[in-house]
Amino acid sequence: MVLTTAQRSFVIESYFRSGRFLNERWIYSYDACSMDFADQFPTAQVPSKEAIRKLVDKFRTTGSVINQKHNRRPSRITENTVEEIRQRMLHSPKKSIRRLSLETGLSVGSCHKIVRNRIHMYPYRISVLHELIPTDHAKRIRYCQWFKANVDNNQLDTMFFTDEAWLHLSGYINSQNFRIWSTENPHQYIESPLHPLKIGIWIAISRTRIIGPIFFHETIDSERYCGIIDQFYAQLNDYEKNNCWFQQDSATSHTSHHTMNHLTALFNNRIIKKDLWPPRSPDLTPPDYFLFGSLKDSVFRRNPHTLQELEQYTTEFIRSIQPQTLVNVFNNMHIRIKSCLAQNGGHFQHLRNL
Repeated sequence: MVLTTAQRSFVIESYFRSGRFLNERWIYSYDACSMDFADQFPTAQVPSKEAIRKLVDKFRTTGSVINQKHNRRPSRITENTVEEIRQRMLHSPKKSIRRLSLETGLSVGSCHKIVRNRIHMYPYRISVLHELIPTDHAKRIRYCQWFKANVDNNQLDTMFFTDEAWLHLSGYINSQNFRIWSTENPHQYIESPLHPLKIGIWIAISRTRIIGPIFFHETIDSERYCGIIDQFYAQLNDYEKNNCWFQQDSATSHTSHHTMNHLTALFNNRIIKKDLWPPRSPDLTPPDYFLFGSLKDSVFRRNPHTLQELEQYTTEFIRSIQPQTLVNVFNNMHIRIKSCLAQNGGHFQHLRNL
């Protein structure tokens, strides 16, 4: 509790007024002091006996009831020091605070305060993005311009973006980050199968629904891929069969003559194919920038032990996606298209939270 100066003075006066001389020594009453305080300040909280004792000790030691200001050590941080640290950080922005401390002779805490409070620099994570080669930028610009000029929300309702991915049952073990703390080496190890257990999933996403997952267990060639397309086509309604657009990337099995003839027979010229879709662009397709990352996080959080469980958890996650989520994902696509154009076909995900 915090007492005002007047209340502190009254406590001291009341305490010493309660004193009486008994057996050759003065006796003071904390209870009498508390009662006097309650009468004098009826709306204030009565200080405890321990608080009264500390206040009396302070008065006996300093002759005052006011808290004295502590004399701080003179700061070693001058404007020249701040400017030196500014220049060091501007020259080496990846420098750690601990390294800066070693270079300047200041404590880690002092360096941290200067960098944040005086220079106003803050740590930002580096985004790890897919690699683009020089020719990719022009292709990404061409696709984004086509999308912006020709695609609206009504078309996105029947425009299916597709992709496939592998899910490994054993996950991935990074031996450099996996440690067991023990007083002695337990000599433990993890066996990794020569042929990892895994399933492949193929997905098609539009603004209104998801078709899939369609599972496969062998490497996709053009024959197997056409079989997947047939399973997808069988789930379309009559309007979608006559009007939907089909997007795919430039994987070899997707672009063979056999595959393209099969797709053309089904979708005519409503195909976003190799000559239009830009390579190395997972940031522009919903299966990559929305679905697969969330899918893997959800599935492996449940720790599947069999391929059947892996398929079950995958299916349950995809079925749990709400229609409004798909609407938000495809609305986000318009923002991505504009951002990609603003960056002349370059990376844009590191510039904003997309």
